[in-house]
Amino acid sequence: MRAVMIRVAYQDEDAHRLDAEEWDGETISALSEVAGLVGQARSWLTRRAARAIT
Repeated sequence: MRAVMIRVAYQDEDAHRLDAEEWDGETISALSEVAGLVGQARSWLTRRAARAIT
């Protein structure tokens, strides 16, 4: 599991999001991109489970 910042390009700076300037992790700009991240995680878990069985 990893953290991902969801932030749109037109979003103004927010006093409650001070971490945005310091963020060096993955950033996505739309909720539709979450499905791709979930698919990557599912593939990783499937491979890991297969290795544990063998």
